[in-house]
Amino acid sequence: MDWLEIVKVSFQIVFWLIISIVTILTYRRARRTILQPIRTEVFKLQLEEMAKVLKIFSGKTEIELRDDYSFEKIFYVNACRMYDDYAEIFFDIKNDPKGRPYNRNECPVSMFSKEYAEENLILMDSHLKDDSSIEQNNEPIDLRVRAARWHKYAYGELHIPKEFSDFEKNLNDLLENPLLPLQLVTQIQSYQYLVAENLTMIGKLLEEKAQEMDDKYPTVEKLQQSSYDWIHTLYVERFKTLKPTADQIALYVRSYFKTDELMNE
Repeated sequence: MDWLEIVKVSFQIVFWLIISIVTILTYRRARRTILQPIRTEVFKLQLEEMAKVLKIFSGKTEIELRDDYSFEKIFYVNACRMYDDYAEIFFDIKNDPKGRPYNRNECPVSMFSKEYAEENLILMDSHLKDDSSIEQNNEPIDLRVRAARWHKYAYGELHIPKEFSDFEKNLNDLLENPLLPLQLVTQIQSYQYLVAENLTMIGKLLEEKAQEMDDKYPTVEKLQQSSYDWIHTLYVERFKTLKPTADQIALYVRSYFKTDELMNE
């Protein structure tokens, strides 16, 4: 092959190489041009969702975070239910649930422990036993019998106010949005798990302190003068704080959008 042929072949190779490079660069530029408006719209939507997350978690005190879930109300209505159960078992004082703070209008949802559900909930079907033949014993029950019954007491139904359910629904709606980064979803779920642990704590605390009720309130008069303060103090001590996890969520959102860098530019 003479030198003219070598030059010709080399020129063709260079020519096609240049064409290929130009084609690739043109495609990449066109691709960026086409996708950029889509990315911009996605970013705007993501920014809106992230703003909702910040509004929930950023800058709130521990009390405000607990108030989002109405934790004080949860404690109050369930302590009231435990006291009502005690009054009924020991003193035959029966309160109409419709007039109590744990009524179904205020607390439409209940959470049951596995043990309580297995022992107390009846499967609603067509094979229910007819209780009409069971004899009712209206004779006074010995206090020792009442005490024995009470010491088997299990607080397995936790009444949940509608404020809690509404807030949790809003949070779950956010989590269903595919625009939220996976790490943020995981952090919010960790926050929900912490909330669930505190709910469980309230139920266990009330069941634990129920065993001291007959010592503290041996008479109706003592019960009428009672308060929840002695249990509430333990509730405050055992509550797992929400703010550190909430602050981590807010920090992640700010770092994701590099808020500080944007403000300094």
